[in-house]
Amino acid sequence: MTTYVQLGLAYIEREDYERARKHLGRALDLNPESVGAISALGLVYQKEGESKLADEHFRKSLEVDPNFTRGRTYYGAYLYAEKKYQEAFEQFKLASANTAYESRSQIFTNMALCSIQLKDNASAIKSYEKSIRLNRDQPNVVLSLVGLFQEEGDFDKAQSYFNHYLAMVVIMVSVKLKVKRIYISLHWLLEVVILSITHIYWLLVSKG
Repeated sequence: MTTYVQLGLAYIEREDYERARKHLGRALDLNPESVGAISALGLVYQKEGESKLADEHFRKSLEVDPNFTRGRTYYGAYLYAEKKYQEAFEQFKLASANTAYESRSQIFTNMALCSIQLKDNASAIKSYEKSIRLNRDQPNVVLSLVGLFQEEGDFDKAQSYFNHYLAMVVIMVSVKLKVKRIYISLHWLLEVVILSITHIYWLLVSKG
Protein backbone atom coordinates (compact mmCIF):
# COMPACT_ATOMS: atom_id res chain seq x y z
CA MET A 1 0.00 0.00 0.00
CA THR A 2 2.79 2.42 0.96
CA THR A 3 4.46 1.71 -2.37
CA TYR A 4 1.32 2.71 -4.26
CA VAL A 5 1.13 5.99 -2.32
CA GLN A 6 4.81 6.72 -3.03
CA LEU A 7 4.28 6.00 -6.71
CA GLY A 8 1.24 8.26 -6.71
CA LEU A 9 3.24 11.11 -5.18
CA ALA A 10 6.05 10.55 -7.69
CA TYR A 11 3.60 10.84 -10.58
CA ILE A 12 2.14 14.01 -9.04
CA GLU A 13 5.63 15.54 -9.10
CA ARG A 14 5.86 14.59 -12.78
CA GLU A 15 2.42 16.15 -13.36
CA ASP A 16 1.10 12.79 -14.60
CA TYR A 17 -2.16 12.93 -12.67
CA GLU A 18 -3.88 10.03 -14.42
CA ARG A 19 -1.18 7.57 -13.36
CA ALA A 20 -1.09 9.17 -9.91
CA ARG A 21 -4.82 8.63 -9.48
CA LYS A 22 -4.47 5.03 -10.66
CA HIS A 23 -1.85 4.13 -8.03
CA LEU A 24 -3.60 6.02 -5.27
CA GLY A 25 -6.81 4.21 -6.15
CA ARG A 26 -5.02 0.90 -5.69
CA ALA A 27 -3.80 2.03 -2.28
CA LEU A 28 -7.38 2.87 -1.30
CA ASP A 29 -8.59 -0.51 -2.57
CA LEU A 30 -6.24 -2.09 -0.03
CA ASN A 31 -7.12 0.36 2.73
CA PRO A 32 -10.03 2.78 2.25
CA GLU A 33 -8.76 4.82 5.23
CA SER A 34 -5.20 5.32 3.97
CA VAL A 35 -4.65 8.95 4.94
CA GLY A 36 -1.58 9.12 2.72
CA ALA A 37 -3.62 8.12 -0.34
CA ILE A 38 -6.60 10.32 0.56
CA SER A 39 -4.48 13.44 1.06
CA ALA A 40 -2.45 12.70 -2.07
CA LEU A 41 -5.69 12.54 -4.04
CA GLY A 42 -6.40 15.97 -2.60
CA LEU A 43 -3.16 17.12 -4.21
CA VAL A 44 -4.25 15.63 -7.53
CA TYR A 45 -7.58 17.45 -7.42
CA GLN A 46 -5.84 20.67 -6.39
CA LYS A 47 -3.47 20.43 -9.36
CA GLU A 48 -6.41 19.78 -11.67
CA GLY A 49 -8.26 22.85 -10.38
CA GLU A 50 -10.98 20.85 -8.62
CA SER A 51 -10.97 22.94 -5.46
CA LYS A 52 -14.08 21.46 -3.85
CA LEU A 53 -12.84 17.87 -4.27
CA ALA A 54 -9.39 18.84 -3.07
CA ASP A 55 -10.80 20.44 0.08
CA GLU A 56 -13.00 17.40 0.74
CA HIS A 57 -10.08 14.98 0.49
CA PHE A 58 -7.75 17.06 2.67
CA ARG A 59 -10.45 17.35 5.31
CA LYS A 60 -11.28 13.66 5.10
CA SER A 61 -7.65 12.62 5.67
CA LEU A 62 -7.54 14.76 8.82
CA GLU A 63 -10.87 13.41 10.04
CA VAL A 64 -9.46 9.88 9.75
CA ASP A 65 -6.23 10.87 11.48
CA PRO A 66 -6.04 14.34 13.09
CA ASN A 67 -2.34 13.69 13.85
CA PHE A 68 -1.39 13.21 10.19
CA THR A 69 1.04 16.13 10.02
CA ARG A 70 1.99 15.84 6.36
CA GLY A 71 -1.67 15.87 5.37
CA ARG A 72 -2.21 18.96 7.51
CA THR A 73 0.66 20.74 5.75
CA TYR A 74 -0.92 19.80 2.41
CA TYR A 75 -4.18 21.34 3.58
CA GLY A 76 -2.41 24.45 4.85
CA ALA A 77 -0.66 24.91 1.51
CA TYR A 78 -3.97 24.44 -0.29
CA LEU A 79 -5.67 27.07 1.86
CA TYR A 80 -2.78 29.46 1.27
CA ALA A 81 -3.13 28.98 -2.50
CA GLU A 82 -6.82 29.76 -2.09
CA LYS A 83 -5.84 32.99 -0.31
CA LYS A 84 -7.42 31.82 2.93
CA TYR A 85 -4.41 32.96 4.90
CA GLN A 86 -5.82 32.88 8.43
CA GLU A 87 -7.15 29.35 7.98
CA ALA A 88 -3.86 28.29 6.43
CA PHE A 89 -1.96 29.77 9.39
CA GLU A 90 -4.10 27.79 11.84
CA GLN A 91 -3.44 24.52 9.98
CA PHE A 92 0.30 25.15 9.92
CA LYS A 93 0.21 26.10 13.60
CA LEU A 94 -1.43 22.78 14.44
CA ALA A 95 1.12 20.94 12.30
CA SER A 96 4.01 22.73 14.02
CA ALA A 97 3.13 21.03 17.31
CA ASN A 98 4.63 17.79 15.98
CA THR A 99 8.21 18.21 17.18
CA ALA A 100 9.28 14.98 15.45
CA TYR A 101 8.21 16.12 11.98
CA GLU A 102 11.25 16.11 9.71
CA SER A 103 10.41 19.34 7.87
CA ARG A 104 9.22 21.30 10.89
CA SER A 105 11.31 24.37 10.01
CA GLN A 106 9.40 24.68 6.73
CA ILE A 107 6.13 24.71 8.64
CA PHE A 108 7.25 27.80 10.57
CA THR A 109 8.39 29.41 7.32
CA ASN A 110 4.90 28.78 5.92
CA MET A 111 3.38 30.34 9.04
CA ALA A 112 5.53 33.41 8.44
CA LEU A 113 4.33 33.65 4.84
CA CYS A 114 0.73 33.56 6.06
CA SER A 115 1.45 36.28 8.62
CA ILE A 116 2.99 38.50 5.94
CA GLN A 117 -0.18 38.20 3.89
CA LEU A 118 -2.16 39.05 7.02
CA LYS A 119 0.01 42.17 7.53
CA ASP A 120 1.28 40.84 10.87
CA ASN A 121 5.03 41.44 10.79
CA ALA A 122 5.52 40.58 14.47
CA SER A 123 4.04 37.12 13.94
CA ALA A 124 6.05 36.66 10.74
CA ILE A 125 9.28 37.54 12.52
CA LYS A 126 8.49 35.14 15.36
CA SER A 127 7.83 32.29 12.93
CA TYR A 128 10.88 32.99 10.77
CA GLU A 129 13.15 33.11 13.82
CA LYS A 130 11.79 29.77 15.02
CA SER A 131 12.43 28.33 11.56
CA ILE A 132 16.03 29.56 11.70
CA ARG A 133 16.54 28.02 15.13
CA LEU A 134 15.44 24.67 13.73
CA ASN A 135 17.46 24.97 10.52
CA ARG A 136 20.09 27.70 10.23
CA ASP A 137 20.93 26.89 6.61
CA GLN A 138 18.17 29.04 5.10
CA PRO A 139 19.58 32.17 3.42
CA ASN A 140 16.20 33.14 1.96
CA VAL A 141 14.64 33.16 5.41
CA VAL A 142 17.50 35.29 6.74
CA LEU A 143 16.95 37.78 3.92
CA SER A 144 13.24 37.86 4.70
CA LEU A 145 14.05 38.75 8.29
CA VAL A 146 16.33 41.55 7.10
CA GLY A 147 13.43 43.01 5.12
CA LEU A 148 10.93 42.65 7.95
CA PHE A 149 13.16 44.31 10.51
CA GLN A 150 13.82 47.11 8.01
CA GLU A 151 10.06 47.65 7.67
CA GLU A 152 9.76 47.72 11.46
CA GLY A 153 12.54 50.30 11.70
CA ASP A 154 14.80 48.01 13.72
CA PHE A 155 18.01 48.61 11.76
CA ASP A 156 20.24 46.96 14.37
CA LYS A 157 18.38 43.67 13.97
CA ALA A 158 18.31 44.11 10.20
CA GLN A 159 22.07 44.64 10.18
CA SER A 160 22.62 41.62 12.42
CA TYR A 161 20.72 39.32 10.07
CA PHE A 162 22.32 40.97 7.05
CA ASN A 163 25.75 40.18 8.47
CA HIS A 164 24.62 36.61 9.09
CA TYR A 165 23.51 36.38 5.48
CA LEU A 166 26.88 37.65 4.25
CA ALA A 167 28.65 35.02 6.37
CA MET A 168 26.46 32.32 4.81
CA VAL A 169 27.33 33.59 1.33
CA VAL A 170 31.03 33.48 2.07
CA ILE A 171 30.72 29.89 3.24
CA MET A 172 28.71 28.91 0.16
CA VAL A 173 31.20 30.52 -2.20
CA SER A 174 34.10 28.90 -0.35
CA VAL A 175 32.50 25.48 -0.67
CA LYS A 176 31.98 26.00 -4.39
CA LEU A 177 35.59 27.09 -4.80
CA LYS A 178 36.73 23.91 -3.08
CA VAL A 179 34.58 21.73 -5.31
CA LYS A 180 35.49 23.56 -8.52
CA ARG A 181 38.70 25.49 -7.99
CA ILE A 182 37.99 28.33 -10.40
CA TYR A 183 34.22 28.35 -10.14
CA ILE A 184 32.68 31.47 -8.58
CA SER A 185 28.97 31.98 -8.32
CA LEU A 186 28.46 35.33 -10.05
CA HIS A 187 24.83 35.28 -8.99
CA TRP A 188 25.73 35.20 -5.31
CA LEU A 189 28.46 37.82 -5.69
CA LEU A 190 26.11 40.15 -7.56
CA GLU A 191 23.47 39.70 -4.87
CA VAL A 192 26.02 40.55 -2.19
CA VAL A 193 26.94 43.76 -4.02
CA ILE A 194 23.30 44.79 -4.37
CA LEU A 195 22.54 44.00 -0.74
CA SER A 196 25.65 45.85 0.42
CA ILE A 197 24.52 48.98 -1.39
CA THR A 198 21.06 48.57 0.11
CA HIS A 199 22.57 48.10 3.56
CA ILE A 200 24.58 51.31 3.26
CA TYR A 201 21.36 53.10 2.29
CA TRP A 202 19.63 51.77 5.41
CA LEU A 203 22.43 53.04 7.60
CA LEU A 204 22.21 56.49 6.02
CA VAL A 205 18.44 56.55 6.47
CA SER A 206 18.64 55.35 10.08
CA LYS A 207 21.13 58.09 10.91
CA GLY A 208 18.70 60.49 9.35
